[in-house]
Amino acid sequence: MFDAERVDRVPRAFEKLRHTQGAPAGQPRRADPWRVAYILAPIFGWVHRDSDADMYVRIIREVYVDVPRKNGKTTLGGGIALYMMGGDKEPGVQAITAAVTKEQAGLLFGPVKAIVEKSPALKRVVQPLGWVILHAKPDSYFKPVSSLAGAQHGLNLHCGLVDELHEHKSPELVETIESGTGSRRKPLIFIITTADAGKKESVYGRKRERIEQLARGVFRAPAVYGVVFAAEKDDTRSPRRRKKKANPG
Repeated sequence: MFDAERVDRVPRAFEKLRHTQGAPAGQPRRADPWRVAYILAPIFGWVHRDSDADMYVRIIREVYVDVPRKNGKTTLGGGIALYMMGGDKEPGVQAITAAVTKEQAGLLFGPVKAIVEKSPALKRVVQPLGWVILHAKPDSYFKPVSSLAGAQHGLNLHCGLVDELHEHKSPELVETIESGTGSRRKPLIFIITTADAGKKESVYGRKRERIEQLARGVFRAPAVYGVVFAAEKDDTRSPRRRKKKANPG
């Protein structure tokens, strides 16, 4: 079934976060309608009953979002990670963000840490310390990893966030994260990326092709969801309309 109340909880949680830069600094972070419609609602709204736990859990466990730069993808991914850590009613949350290098991982972790530090509603329950964000719930944290060894230390993941998939030259780190959620009832692997140059055998190319095949009905995978924002190759609309189509924000 689709549970709209579960969806509503996520934008309400986002509003407890604060902007940290520019004119909107200090103001609540509100989820834009396109983010709710195409990303948050499908992920958090579709649920089914887990007979072993006698409860409803999310159907979607693997998400792929492909969107051009300057559409706020980093803060969107970070907001989802913070929600998974503190608002998903799961004990002992292990949440990580994975990137090719420590510097790349820091490009996502740094802004999320700044959001935590500037959001008064989080101060009593969330504590940023160096390269980790701790939650008051026992054994709950969010941290960046940039190596296979780092990912292997978190093989009971509730949330794995993969930023800029097109930067990954090898699939090992992503596959390790995807395989590290086996003992969780409602884990979420969230891949968010910009497009690469279109190499079909790259890590990015294989993930993108899988989502396109899923959209065409080549196979079924109810736990997988993807959304790609892009102008099509044969799109004859004006340059302005093509740009708008590819950039929802």
